[in-house]
Amino acid sequence: MIYRDIELRKWIKTNISPIDSACINPASIDLRLDRWWRDLEEPDVVRTSDYITLYPRTLRVEIHNWFAKLLKIDRKPTAILASTLERVVIEPYEAASIKLKSTPTREGLGHPIADWVDPGFIGQLTLMLYANKEITLRAGSRIVQMVIFKLDGSVANPYGTQGHYQNQFGPTPSWRANNEG
Repeated sequence: MIYRDIELRKWIKTNISPIDSACINPASIDLRLDRWWRDLEEPDVVRTSDYITLYPRTLRVEIHNWFAKLLKIDRKPTAILASTLERVVIEPYEAASIKLKSTPTREGLGHPIADWVDPGFIGQLTLMLYANKEITLRAGSRIVQMVIFKLDGSVANPYGTQGHYQNQFGPTPSWRANNEG
């Protein structure tokens, strides 16, 4: 079963923080962009800004970024890890799916299809965002929609028992980056 707005109004009171009831849609909840982000090419550096401009990966941008590295100036990010402003709690008898909202998509924003949130997950959600054309994102803007699914019962092994990103805060890079090689 997918939660409707009726169930979502109750659900957000205990499962999402901060709460904004204006973000409830007929069958989803809008999640907002936080101000913390990481350039995918420099994932060890966490940046904060109320606005971030993403650029499409073009020859001009690649040349700029090559010189930026050489001259130690700011590069033009083409893909970032960002996080939702909201911290979510997905119960062991629920799962969720995240989809980029249609307006940012129509404005040139892209988001890979890593969109599943397992039962038992707790934390902010990390999003990988990229530009198909130059686009400026604003912290606090509604960026993705989350659909909540109710399962037939609780799972045997909720995400918290084996998940690498449980209780994550901010844009979290891959756990493999520090655990391989």
